[in-house]
Amino acid sequence: MEQRLAAINWQPQDLNNRVLELENVLERKEKHIDSLEKQLSEQ
Repeated sequence: MEQRLAAINWQPQDLNNRVLELENVLERKEKHIDSLEKQLSEQ
């Protein structure tokens, strides 16, 4: 709940930065999953 209250005070730039950060994380995880799938298919 406290986190939700803190989010209300965020500025648009903070949100933009957070979105970019999450997109980067997601991209890394997708690449990681792709490499794991490749390893599995090669077995």
